[in-house]
Amino acid sequence: MNLRSDPRKARRPSRELVIVGIGPGSAEYLTREAVDVLLGADRIWFRFSSHPVYPWLETQGKEPKSFHGLYDIPQLGYHDIYRFIARALIHDTKRHGRVVYALPGNPHVLEMTTKLLRRDSEREKVSVRTVLGISFLELMYSILGIDPGDGIQVLDRYHIKWCAKHPDHSMFDGHVGIIVGQIGAAPVDGRQSGLTLADVVVRGLTTVFPPSHRVTLVWSTGWPDYANPSRTFRLNELVEQLDQLEGEFASLYVPPIKPNRWRQ
Repeated sequence: MNLRSDPRKARRPSRELVIVGIGPGSAEYLTREAVDVLLGADRIWFRFSSHPVYPWLETQGKEPKSFHGLYDIPQLGYHDIYRFIARALIHDTKRHGRVVYALPGNPHVLEMTTKLLRRDSEREKVSVRTVLGISFLELMYSILGIDPGDGIQVLDRYHIKWCAKHPDHSMFDGHVGIIVGQIGAAPVDGRQSGLTLADVVVRGLTTVFPPSHRVTLVWSTGWPDYANPSRTFRLNELVEQLDQLEGEFASLYVPPIKPNRWRQ
């Protein structure tokens, strides 16, 4: 029996795509592992160049690239953008051997491209590794004084969109607090209906909550200060409130109709 390894396999370069969570704000939120991976990488892709870690890396002598421009193409829906990003990253990894993909927050929290990359990586013979980061949820808990142990539901626009279309089969409970991530004021998928994500969120939530229910919006002011102010208002004022904001990172907290008393 020949126990020697095949020299052709030994020469074959490894193909590793490292998905790095870069946290919900400035570089101070980066984990030590994330800093080491980013500073040691030759090829770094961001989904958004507006995240403050992007210019921070430039000050460290890095030259990150971004898919930000895809969002300015009217013909592309969000699913089209995500699929394009996943294909491009896998292609770049197969070509160069090792690529880093930097994502806001935690790569496993409300992130479609992570799901697509993990699904397609085995077929494409690319190894995918994730470096965890602080998600926007930890930031929301801190800003609003929420203990998730009291019960919390975390939803994205797709859950809310489904609820708006199926009011008799709601996916959420009005007696448990809800965090809706990534709502923004951008159009919904397809960009043909004229509805924004905020419109869809209001339609979905008002199947359970009254229009006058008080909710709290938390958003980012963007680079360079990247502060996270919050504002409380009625649910039916959400579209108007979002129209006043500039920036892409906004999340909504909807307190329960009747809070649980068992922990009090």
